[in-house]
Amino acid sequence: TASPFASAWSNVPAGSYTLTAVATDNDGGTATSGAVTISVAAPPVTPAISISDATASEGNSGSVTAAFTVSLSAATSQTVSVNYATADATANAGSDYEAASGTLTFNPGQTTRTISVSVTGDTVAESDETFVVNLSSPAQATLQNNQATGTILDDDSAPVIASVTPAAGVVGASVAILGSHFNPVPANNVVRFGGAKATVTAATPTQLT
Repeated sequence: TASPFASAWSNVPAGSYTLTAVATDNDGGTATSGAVTISVAAPPVTPAISISDATASEGNSGSVTAAFTVSLSAATSQTVSVNYATADATANAGSDYEAASGTLTFNPGQTTRTISVSVTGDTVAESDETFVVNLSSPAQATLQNNQATGTILDDDSAPVIASVTPAAGVVGASVAILGSHFNPVPANNVVRFGGAKATVTAATPTQLT
């Protein structure tokens, strides 16, 4: 048989191997080649992507960040990517948080990345609110879990009334309400007397007029 010769070698574990070839002719003569070292690489790892929940205290103004950690189950030599997008739950995009979407990329060897979502501060006493971040369309990876919950912790205390002066009066009379946790913007306070809505003309955190 004419050279070159070929031989298939399959299902070989990763590692380094030293091989020699022995040829035998029709008369029984043999010839042995020099040793050849072959390295067999492990196949690329296909990692699983997961995302963790996040919380953020909203604050009274400006914005804070809810940081979601996205992790790979194992490092890989491949570039991994996954799409993400926020969605409303009890919180509303535009007023409670800023909607976010895009593609998150893991360079070879990276195992964690962060998705940052901006949470809007206010001074309204309300329940904690939530939104979600959804993952989709992974490349060079699978999805272990595709959704995380962002919780916006309300840090505003409900208003407390300590006193009302005068305690009684005619319609249209000016009234001073002393207490705590009032909104310093007059229009953001709602005051009612006997079911009738009053107009707040001045406000501080401790007094309404």
